[in-house]
Amino acid sequence: MDNMYTPIMKEIFGSDKSFRLGLFASSTGGKSHLISEMFCNPDWGLLEKFDVDRIYLISPTISFDDAYEKIINCL
Repeated sequence: MDNMYTPIMKEIFGSDKSFRLGLFASSTGGKSHLISEMFCNPDWGLLEKFDVDRIYLISPTISFDDAYEKIINCL
């Protein structure tokens, strides 16, 4: 890690070990936007580390939230 107090985005998910992430916030809290940013922005480096067939998104709004369409397209 270059700076132990302010890691860059790729350092936050530095290893290739599996993990689970749960996001909980009120409606219109930006959860799907955050997930979209993490997967579709190459600065996070998540798609370089994990196989696409090992990524699961579970959400009650996945069928009608436009942010998830962006995620599916970048995967």
